[in-house]
Amino acid sequence: MNGLVIILIGIVALGAGYLFYGRWLAKKWGIDVNAKTPAYQFEDGEDYVPSSKFTVFSH
Repeated sequence: MNGLVIILIGIVALGAGYLFYGRWLAKKWGIDVNAKTPAYQFEDGEDYVPSSKFTVFSH
């Protein structure tokens, strides 16, 4: 089997798992849009500090 085919199958499988499993978890646990993350809930300026979306994405 060509290596590119294996990579494409892997990408499709991971993408499908992300979509379907993510939807299943969202239905099972529910999503609270107004929930605060620990960085905002326990903000102390040292250990818990909110960061920008760019910083979070780059990590």
